[in-house]
Amino acid sequence: MENVFRRGASALSPVALCLLFLLPLGLHSQNSESNAVSDFLEEPVSFSSIDGLLEEILMWPQSGNLERKTETLLPKLLERAQSLDSAGLRAYFYEAMTIAYYQALGNLEQAHAMILKEIEALEEFSAPPNRQGPAYSRLMFILVDLNQTEKAYAVSLQLRAMIPHINQETVRSFLLRQLCAFYQRTGNFDPAIKACHEAISYNKSEGITALMGSLYETLALASSAKDASPDSVLKLRRQAIRYDLLNVDSLGLRVVYRNMALAFARLDLPDSAEYYFQKTFAIYRHQPYFLGWVQDQTSYGSFLLSQGDAPAVKPIIDTVEKVVNQHLKEHLNSQLSLADLQSQYYAYTGDYGRFLEASMRADSLHFIEQQEREVEAREEMMARYESEKKDAENRLLKATNRARTRDLWFLVILCFLFFFLTLLLIQRRAKDKKIHQQNIQLAQMEAEAAKTHAERLKSDLEERVRQVVVQQAHNAELKELIEELQATSDSLSVKKKASQMKRHINMRIEKDTLAEVEDKMAQLYPRLYSYLKETIGSGKRNEILSTAMYFMGYETRDIAALLQRTEKAVRNMRYRARKKLNLADTDDLLEFLRLKQQELN
Repeated sequence: MENVFRRGASALSPVALCLLFLLPLGLHSQNSESNAVSDFLEEPVSFSSIDGLLEEILMWPQSGNLERKTETLLPKLLERAQSLDSAGLRAYFYEAMTIAYYQALGNLEQAHAMILKEIEALEEFSAPPNRQGPAYSRLMFILVDLNQTEKAYAVSLQLRAMIPHINQETVRSFLLRQLCAFYQRTGNFDPAIKACHEAISYNKSEGITALMGSLYETLALASSAKDASPDSVLKLRRQAIRYDLLNVDSLGLRVVYRNMALAFARLDLPDSAEYYFQKTFAIYRHQPYFLGWVQDQTSYGSFLLSQGDAPAVKPIIDTVEKVVNQHLKEHLNSQLSLADLQSQYYAYTGDYGRFLEASMRADSLHFIEQQEREVEAREEMMARYESEKKDAENRLLKATNRARTRDLWFLVILCFLFFFLTLLLIQRRAKDKKIHQQNIQLAQMEAEAAKTHAERLKSDLEERVRQVVVQQAHNAELKELIEELQATSDSLSVKKKASQMKRHINMRIEKDTLAEVEDKMAQLYPRLYSYLKETIGSGKRNEILSTAMYFMGYETRDIAALLQRTEKAVRNMRYRARKKLNLADTDDLLEFLRLKQQELN
């Protein structure tokens, strides 16, 4: 099965090993237990138990009975996982099983099934893009391994649509690099170049320098495949060298130096090729990469053969063969590189027998390499899993501490706000209660003052009416004397003076006394008095006064005395007033006036 790690002697093989999984699990446990499977099946499931389960499954190929365990235990584990209520735990479990099937069991079909279940669980609890993005990245490369390139490309489009919504810089940088490597591997060189540029631009904007060298090297490979000019490709590789030097990435430098050497060799610039080969070998004096040394020596041998320097190749073959036979008998790539160089050398020197032997051995090793490549990928994934496990645990611990601190501050602020609002509410209620009590007292005082004022007005009015009635009685006696004087006197002058005196007495009562009584009535019953004036007519003064005094309880004779009218005249006034008030003969005038007074007040 071909996968993202199967690149043979590709220039990106040391870099591509880290491209499939970004932080596969935020692992919570440090040590796996021998009975992790039984614990998972019998005890409550947690993140730690899933960690232990994955660690145990990864050891199954070395523990024996792999086929029996796969047939008996895996179905039980999957059945147990399906019963979990927590979508988060299920997503975590299926992520672990994706790694187990891919890395330990080599079952791409089941790895594909597990990654789909993981994505389904993530969507169930609306996981953020920071969580979903890496899962879609894994799905993308697994589909490529299954030779389902079209589906993998569709997933890459989903991943690209998701990237703008990812707010964690390291995750976003990783996914952009994943797309760059994916398109380059699948031969979509234009999208690969675009994705590489996008990743490089983003890393520069965020100040991320890690693995920038691998991005520039991937861009160089894609650009070279698109027939870019040699100068532009060399320029990209020089950028890769600059970032590898900045990040002290000796492994990346060794790869780029070797690729620079091979590029100059293809350009027929042997001096430059020789220069970069020597820079490659210089790294070994400080950072000895044992396996890389074999590949670089064989590449250098092929370069020397292309320059016709066969005598210089034989010592290289002998040295590499000795090292491989002593230390690398089990390392397939080293044997394969040696066999390829030997077949080239013996073909160049015309040693047909040794050429045939080396060529057959190379073909055999290529066949074995196809079977062993997946094992190498799994080992690399396991190493990455272990290193990222600790990083994830540290991040989880820091995130938990930050969350606790944030929650504590939030609780303190909430309690303070609650106390402050409660205090304000208490103060507001006390203030409202005090204002309410003051309003009640003020209303009582106003009512008492109004009552006192009304009683005083009523008393004054009654006293004034009584005085007027008494005065009218005196005036009546005075008018009788005047009439007697008129009757007994024959003098026209005396009669004229007597008539003037009588008229003066009547006018004095109407202008002074009745005006004062009317004013006090208007003050005592202002709304009712205004209503009577509007309804009866403001010019009907005697009708208004007689009606108002009747409402106040005065007898008809008292009203007649006050107005200097007969009782019959007063009753006629009352009759006319009833008509103007639209009262029927059966209606009680006094009751009507009382109701109207209540209504108006």
